[in-house]
Amino acid sequence: MSASNPQPTLNFSDNNLTIDGEADAMVAADLRQRGEALLAGAKGDITVDLAKLTSASSSLLSVLLCWQRFARERALN
Repeated sequence: MSASNPQPTLNFSDNNLTIDGEADAMVAADLRQRGEALLAGAKGDITVDLAKLTSASSSLLSVLLCWQRFARERALN
């Protein structure tokens, strides 16, 4: 993530979690925590929308898998 790009934005609405911006290894841990905080109150099927993601490193895959495990533990889909 370069200095000119802020942290990725997370938005959770209508059971859709949207990531907007650039997600690299420098923000992965924070992104995971912020996503789990948003998912904590969710119910039912969840969709993760990556359409607005401008750049991502392989660390995003780890974040997505953590969110999947977090959702499964709470009986979300």
